[in-house]
Amino acid sequence: MDNFIVNNILMKRTTFSTLVVFLFFLWPLLSLSQTAADYNKKAKECYDKKDYAGVISNATMSINLTPSGEAYWWRGVGNYYSKNYQVAASDYTKAITYYTSGTKSSLASLYVLRADCYFEMEDYESAFEDYDEALTKYEYSTNKFKVYKSMALSVDRAGYPDDAIGYYTKAIEQTTSSTELAELYLYRGDAKMAVGKYTTKEIVADFTLGITKDNQNATLYFKRGISKYQDKQYTESLPDFLETIRLDLKKTNPDSFILKRLAQSYGICGGIKNFQGKPEEARADYMTALKYDTRNGYIYWDLANMFKKTTSYTDVVDYYKKGLTYLTNTDDHINCYFDYYLYERIKLRYGPAIQILNDAIKTHSSAKAFYWARAYVNKLRKEYTNSIADYDKAIAMYKKDTLSLVDIYIERSNVLIKQNNASDALKDIQRAVVLKPGFTSYYTLGRFFKTTMKQNELGDGNLQKAMQMSLAETRTKDTTADYAYASAMMGDKATTERLVSKLIIEASAKAGKLAAAFHDAACMYTMLGNYTKALEYLDQSLAAGYTDFDHLVFDADLEALTSLPAYKAILTKYKVPVPIL
Repeated sequence: MDNFIVNNILMKRTTFSTLVVFLFFLWPLLSLSQTAADYNKKAKECYDKKDYAGVISNATMSINLTPSGEAYWWRGVGNYYSKNYQVAASDYTKAITYYTSGTKSSLASLYVLRADCYFEMEDYESAFEDYDEALTKYEYSTNKFKVYKSMALSVDRAGYPDDAIGYYTKAIEQTTSSTELAELYLYRGDAKMAVGKYTTKEIVADFTLGITKDNQNATLYFKRGISKYQDKQYTESLPDFLETIRLDLKKTNPDSFILKRLAQSYGICGGIKNFQGKPEEARADYMTALKYDTRNGYIYWDLANMFKKTTSYTDVVDYYKKGLTYLTNTDDHINCYFDYYLYERIKLRYGPAIQILNDAIKTHSSAKAFYWARAYVNKLRKEYTNSIADYDKAIAMYKKDTLSLVDIYIERSNVLIKQNNASDALKDIQRAVVLKPGFTSYYTLGRFFKTTMKQNELGDGNLQKAMQMSLAETRTKDTTADYAYASAMMGDKATTERLVSKLIIEASAKAGKLAAAFHDAACMYTMLGNYTKALEYLDQSLAAGYTDFDHLVFDADLEALTSLPAYKAILTKYKVPVPIL
């Protein structure tokens, strides 16, 4: 190779290496020529381009050179839009320290910006304090609508809806935008519902105002429907749910929230139509609801309750089980368990009923109603020891509920009688008399003396008190079924027969009351020893539609009939289920 070319190449390499070394040492000097103001300017340029990482980088360079309020402000902005809310709040806090009370406008803006960070972090109380500081101390005026709205949402989400209402109103006064007004009326209506002191009319008024501003807002119709529905204005609420459905079905690619609302709306429509006596339409709505949300426990629960008298046992049980699977609210879960238990009990399936109660107690050990219910079912199954144990638990749990205690003591006394423990049974009845000296307690005491202790004089004396209590409790001189029961227990045939005739005539004029009146007549004639008449009324009761088989089969007043072939024939005739113990 030509020596000239080789030397030229070597010289160029040497020159390039020297330049690199020179630039390496010169670079810090060149960077020092960029001032903090330059970096702040670059931070703004990055912000305009929505390059928030660039905002943070340039603001940090500015801070490293010369810390300032502006630099911390810009870095706070960058971190906020990068969703680094805690870091952004810290930057705004540092920025605040660089401003004095003479720069109210800047301080007001910084407090609002820091409040926005707290809001996003769900620290609503701190957010509210900063918004309030910006408004009251530094006279923030740039966007009062946004601040009042944020203050309202902060106190609302912090759990103070009553306080939020006033701030929603102030926000409403700061805007003329129909979209913003519709949203604010929605929020204020929600807050009024949460407070509990506003009438349905006042709540509905807000949702209606919202609809006048945006009649395509499905949420406003849904909320208005809910407020009416909760006030038992079922028919009035139906159009709102139908409109919610119409608007939601128009949405393309609906999200999970919309799908769940469709399910809720169809489910509520189903409940309303059931209330209106349209079971087939109700069923169709419920089934449509499940297409949109297969995990809606309320719909399964409603289906079970709605069709427990008309749908197959297997379907109803499946509905209850699915309801229990998907319900998450504790109170609703407890109530669904109780409805399921009652369904099995009404079907006279006492073994399955006990299993449900056992499961319910494992899940909700503090739910006192389950212990009382299990005590009662075990009494029917003649599991007296278990029954007493549960009654003992129930008494301890109901110690502040006088009315319930009266019934529990009376029920436990019946079990104690079955165990031939008359002395403890008497103590329980006497406790009931002391707690509530009314018809029920005196009637039970009178019956105990007559039938268990065979002390007719004491029995009749307490039964007469029961009759007096019956008249006092009804606040009328007229006699009731209670009065007739007491006269029958005393063996007063003439009075009882006269009252039975009277009660049946009265029941004939009231829809759905005749079957119960015939059942009462059967009980009273059994107590009088007229079994032929008692069986006649028992037959008439079932013919008239008496369906309380749980009470019928274990009614102590009918116990004398249960061994008679005619009694068993009547139960067979009307397909009364055979108890599964």
